[in-house]
Amino acid sequence: MPPAEINSVDITPIIDQAKFQSIHRLTIFWCAYIIIFDGYDLAVLGVILPKLMAE
Repeated sequence: MPPAEINSVDITPIIDQAKFQSIHRLTIFWCAYIIIFDGYDLAVLGVILPKLMAE
C-alpha cells in the first residue's frame, strides 16, 4: 500500500505580508499585564510571608 499523499500549504507569504493591527497590540498589552501582575503577587508574598511566619 503506497503512503498517502499529504497536501500542504505554505503560509510563509501570508505571514510575511500580514499587517500589525490593533488586535495584536491589545493582545500583547493584556499578556504583559497578566505576566506583570502574576509576578507581583509572588513578590508581595515573598516579602510578607516571613513576617507572618515570625508572628
